[in-house]
Amino acid sequence: MRGMTELNDGKTRKIKNAMRYSFSIEEDTANYAVYERGGIVTQVKEPKVLNFAPLQRHLGTLLIFS
Repeated sequence: MRGMTELNDGKTRKIKNAMRYSFSIEEDTANYAVYERGGIVTQVKEPKVLNFAPLQRHLGTLLIFS
């Protein structure tokens, strides 16, 4: 990418307003160098931890429909 060299540090950034050929990032870029052209974006999917209640807790409240 030409310009905005501050974005070349390898950190992940949250994207907003994603469109087919453009997007915005959730970061204040007011003090960054001016964007000139080009660049490649790679999507990174970060893992999300999900916590569930133990199955045994819900087995007592299980409703069976016939």
